[in-house]
Amino acid sequence: MKQFLRITILFILPFTVSISISAQEENLYEMDLESLMEIEIVSASKKAEDIFEAPLGASVLSSEQIKESGATSIMEALRLIPGLIVRETTPGNYDIHLRGYDGVDPKGLITLTANTMTLIMVNNRTVYSEFQGQTYWELLQINIDDVDRIEVVRGPVSAMYGPNAVAGVINILTRSPTEKEGASFSTYSMAGAPNSVITSTSAAFNFDNGLGIRLSGNADFRDRHKVDYFIFNENDFVDELDETEVTNILGLHVLDADKPYEGVYLAGPQAGQPIPNYNIHERYPDKKLATERYGGNMHMRYNKNDLDLNLMGGYSYARVQRVYANNNIAALSTDSLNTYFAHFWGSYKGLTITADYSKGFNALVGSGELLKVNSDVLTATAEYDLKISENFSLKPGVSYKTSSYNSMGLGSTEQEIDPATFLSEGYEIVTPEDGGDVTNTLLSGHLQADYKWDRLRIIGAARVDKFQHPNKAAFSPLISATYKATENFLIRGSYGRSSRTPFIFDLFFDINLRYPTGTQYQGFALYNNLVYRGTERSDEIPGVNKNYDYKLLTVDDAEIGFRHKISETFTLDIELFWSQLNNLIALSKVGNDTIAGVNPLTGDETREAIEYYSFINLDMKPQQTGATMSLTSVPFKKMSFQIFVTVQQTKINDYADAIDVNGNPIDADGDGKKRSDFYHKATPAFTGGVNMNYRPTKKINFNLNSYFYSHQTLVINNEMNQGVVDANIILNGTINYKITDGIKIFATGRNLIGGYKRQYAFTDKIGPSVLGGVNINF
Repeated sequence: MKQFLRITILFILPFTVSISISAQEENLYEMDLESLMEIEIVSASKKAEDIFEAPLGASVLSSEQIKESGATSIMEALRLIPGLIVRETTPGNYDIHLRGYDGVDPKGLITLTANTMTLIMVNNRTVYSEFQGQTYWELLQINIDDVDRIEVVRGPVSAMYGPNAVAGVINILTRSPTEKEGASFSTYSMAGAPNSVITSTSAAFNFDNGLGIRLSGNADFRDRHKVDYFIFNENDFVDELDETEVTNILGLHVLDADKPYEGVYLAGPQAGQPIPNYNIHERYPDKKLATERYGGNMHMRYNKNDLDLNLMGGYSYARVQRVYANNNIAALSTDSLNTYFAHFWGSYKGLTITADYSKGFNALVGSGELLKVNSDVLTATAEYDLKISENFSLKPGVSYKTSSYNSMGLGSTEQEIDPATFLSEGYEIVTPEDGGDVTNTLLSGHLQADYKWDRLRIIGAARVDKFQHPNKAAFSPLISATYKATENFLIRGSYGRSSRTPFIFDLFFDINLRYPTGTQYQGFALYNNLVYRGTERSDEIPGVNKNYDYKLLTVDDAEIGFRHKISETFTLDIELFWSQLNNLIALSKVGNDTIAGVNPLTGDETREAIEYYSFINLDMKPQQTGATMSLTSVPFKKMSFQIFVTVQQTKINDYADAIDVNGNPIDADGDGKKRSDFYHKATPAFTGGVNMNYRPTKKINFNLNSYFYSHQTLVINNEMNQGVVDANIILNGTINYKITDGIKIFATGRNLIGGYKRQYAFTDKIGPSVLGGVNINF
């Protein structure tokens, strides 16, 4: 039945709208090199300019380039952009970083390897989550057919875009409802093996009075190519994930799916005692599932004279297997998520206003209430473009943001387990003392100046962000300059400091582990893990440092770049960069305690050890040095190609072997050293790609694109788990055939020579895929 629904979505959706054919499309691949260099970008300086003139490292990827490449999602299409590290974790799900800094703490949890330093936006609306500081790519309400272009700015630009633009910005700009006259319809849909169905479809109407409306929908269903799971305690992959297998590996465990996942442990297997379980069927209801997602949008636009108003809203749902949070069993979790949003933006002459509201829900399936999260986020921004003279302009602005989250893990939640009741009935008693509502607000002011004198251009920006939690302000400056030595050669340089938003998880989530050492049953020790988070924070617990000062993560970055139109057929773009992270945050033990108790089974006195864990700043200073080179060529009218590569080295300085309860480094291994320096290997030393397009006739187009990365090693969980990813070359090929104006069919092969390799540590082997589809644009 599910497969029937997938096929129905793909083949019926494109024909549910009556259409009139009036297709006209500009072919990007028939442009000469000069035209390619004149493609506009807005995100690099918040004003429209040729990509060649951009003051920062920047790239633009058009909708046509994405579709001609045969990309199956927006995430995969990012492999066509220099400087991005894009690794598929399970089919359709990706780990995406800009330049690197992934998993820099070898003692950290796998949760902390996610990208928390790149700001992702859709039409300048932030889709970055502040709960744990990452982007839920599977919850994007849009898909490829919605995209007009993707703009990427590399380097810290918090001064222009606010916190979290630490490594840069990815801004996805969608198609306008008024881009064509009258009625229009489009779809980009495909299906193929292994068991994949993907569709992105829209219909729009332009009323010719400045008003237009566009409706779109998308769906994405994919199965895993090979089913296996990395078990942390086993430090290896297993092919079968069921109660028997997990119990044999981890020991006996009781879990109620409707309660927090921290449960009751028995120290060893007990013959003939089958009552404990890990809820495997609830945690992993469909082990073959990789991606199940769908979404829909409505966009209304009124554009007349100097007035431009937009209102957009949408909903998305996703059920995926991906790396998200430690679940005490495997690296992959099944996540169920949904979100909806409303977004208004408009401009009148020099004034720009934007406001948006989003509401979401996110849960680890089968893992109880502790990791279920509800969110409400409201943002408003106003800017004014003040033109002082022909060569000088100012852009002041203010913004406000409030983020509210609700999760049992954020409330005063204590698990109380009566061992006698457990052994007879097998359940937990959970007492939440409050609902776990947490709100953080942000008030910001910023100013940007743009001055041009002859061949020299200088852009300066500064921003102050005042947070409610912690009660402090962050200052983010940026200075950039370009010098156009000739019409064909431009030099640029920049320095910036960016700060990252304090995450709700970091600020309000503490873990206190309680180990009753004297509770015995039939010779086996009974362990009760207690998870507690209340109005007491760990820094308020007796014996723990009360003077702890939460510092915001910042990055300092300096860059030099060159753009050179070598000839009428070649252009070269080189950027050299250096950056350093400060105030990295990690989950660390901050206190110890013991309490007296009574064994409810025997009445004997017991002692319990308690360990307090909290997120604190580390003194380590990761530094990255690297370069990105991009060569673009149009050797003749029917052919174009781009080759790009990024080379980087990341060094971790002043890494503490361990820290005491006050955050001070200690000598843990007895070598006389409290700190050490080492090179970070989780970020590949080099990544890059090739994108070649050839159109022998007006009806046929061939595209060959490749993405490659070097060997990498990710170390997590107090260095207990190490994932090695081999170097890989991913090759994709696509052939498009134009049946008539506005109708194309295509066939694409993905990962044709990469083999069944894991692209990211502890995740799936990704094999080749073959798909066929239609690209309609009326």
